[in-house]
Amino acid sequence: MEKVDFKSKFRLNFAIKNNMAEVQEKNAHLYKVAVFSMFIFVVIMIPSYIFSWIVFTDINLKVYFDNWNELKVYLDLPAKIQIVLPVCLGWGFFALTILGLILLKPFLTGNGINNKIKNSYWIVIIASAVLTALLFSIGQYEFSKFQEFYTFESLIEQRSKMNTNVPEIIIFVSEQFTKNKSQSYIWASEDAIWWILFIQIIIIFMLSLSIQNAMLVEGENLNINKYIDYLNKRKKDLSENKINSFLKKIFKNSDKNISNWTIFAAICIILPQFIYVIMISFDTTKTAMLTRTIHVLPELLKRYNLSETMFGDEFNQLLKYQNNYFVYCSLPIIGLGTTMATFMYFVSVSIRGENKSQNLFITQYFIIYINLLILTCLIIVSKIQVGNLVEAWNSTSINDNTNLGQDFVLRVKEIMGERDFEFIKNDYYLDQINQTLKFGWEDTVNVITESIILFSIMISSFLIIGNNILRTTIFKKRVGAQIIFSKKLATRIRINKNAKKRNN
Repeated sequence: MEKVDFKSKFRLNFAIKNNMAEVQEKNAHLYKVAVFSMFIFVVIMIPSYIFSWIVFTDINLKVYFDNWNELKVYLDLPAKIQIVLPVCLGWGFFALTILGLILLKPFLTGNGINNKIKNSYWIVIIASAVLTALLFSIGQYEFSKFQEFYTFESLIEQRSKMNTNVPEIIIFVSEQFTKNKSQSYIWASEDAIWWILFIQIIIIFMLSLSIQNAMLVEGENLNINKYIDYLNKRKKDLSENKINSFLKKIFKNSDKNISNWTIFAAICIILPQFIYVIMISFDTTKTAMLTRTIHVLPELLKRYNLSETMFGDEFNQLLKYQNNYFVYCSLPIIGLGTTMATFMYFVSVSIRGENKSQNLFITQYFIIYINLLILTCLIIVSKIQVGNLVEAWNSTSINDNTNLGQDFVLRVKEIMGERDFEFIKNDYYLDQINQTLKFGWEDTVNVITESIILFSIMISSFLIIGNNILRTTIFKKRVGAQIIFSKKLATRIRINKNAKKRNN
């Protein structure tokens, strides 16, 4: 009976030295890329190390966790698992990413691994890196809710004990916060957390490009771009004037030019979105102040145990936006980050002058326009919601002498008492927003008009540039087929010549 060999042929290859100089150079380059990527990844995750240390050492957070079961009766605050679990999972994916980068070269040059698995390996590494950043950001996002509670309670400084409605558990926790105030840690705000993730995603995507360039070798490329440039130079008319030569250079269907035009079109679409996201996510405009106040203050005021009678029905048109902050502020930041990340691919192609894979180039082209479409839709939703919030804030109140926003500030003062109100009014911008506010997109017609312009630019640029990519792809395939045919023909001629020499 024949013995069946179940022994696997899979072997990792850690070696650098090789008899072939090209292979040895490639091995060394893969190790350099892996070490560089690992170093950059470790650096951009520094905020996560600091945050992890805070989570496991902050005495105020421990007090909060110990009393959360009693606090949740009155306030909607995150549980321990909502903060700690994403951090622990983040460290798991961090270790997986580091391990993947350590084994990058041994895996890609190993034996018994087909090319599809090798080409998928970098995707697993990058996905793991993105999940690492995302999980830490989720943990920080949940922590920011605790931080808002801590900040509010520490501002009041126990004056609230004069208010008999405040539950004993909140008074106790607030006393502990005040007692431990010198040992407290202040972390990034909710918006800053997503901006940090924004930067991390862009850098991770740039690392993915360096890994692709190191490992992705497309056999069909065959120096086609150099051959096309050679053909273009041969066809060039020597009597051509400088203007025509310049225009032909700009509109030439090369990878570099197509990337440049994609970058230009994307910037036209991204720039107004970028400006808007900055305006809405930093507390530098009164609209941004309003969105944050409506987002956090009504929940924190539940400490006064007046939840049923705290705000009348007339404030419902303001309070309905309390839980929409993630949609109209945080999601646009995340969408902008992912769009800018894909944008960097075309920047790299423009700098390099050619793409390593035509299929990858086409895929990235579709991805960036899908991202632009999603980002534009997110911004439209955000502008409409924030515009409606500002409109509600500016609407005439029942008293007719003030607007609804001014009545809201007055009601907050009544709930808290004048002494507590004085402690928190500056931190929650109640003086700055206690007036009629202006917002460029308060009128929905302005949002629709701007959206029509952006969608027109997006669709027209997608079709024009996409048509050029299609023509370039077809031309490259024809040139590639000619090169392959020429090489095969040259090989046959060489074989025939050698055969004739042997016969003679």
